[in-house]
Amino acid sequence: MINYKDELKQWKELTAGFNKEVPDGAQAFGNLHQVVSQDGALSAKVKELMGVALGITARCEGCIVTHTNAAIQKGATMDEIVETVQIALLMGGGPAYMYGSKAIECAKQLLN
Repeated sequence: MINYKDELKQWKELTAGFNKEVPDGAQAFGNLHQVVSQDGALSAKVKELMGVALGITARCEGCIVTHTNAAIQKGATMDEIVETVQIALLMGGGPAYMYGSKAIECAKQLLN
């Protein structure tokens, strides 16, 4: 079984390396991420949960891990993450079932 705490650390290391190699693009993306992730009409927590759902449907493991962690850091509960996974399943079908399973296990590990 994947250790998602280690996986999160690995993704942080990988993106730090990317930031060094592609500083202008990374900075532009970071600025966009900062602007759209703030509280607005939607809370930052809801936006991170949306990131989890989109990560599942895009089949992006790094997105699932980092957005699940960010959602938890912003106060998301296991119940909220499970409902988010259900929406992804509705929209993404079978592949979302498989990647949603990863998101749920990731949340369980990161919440403990």
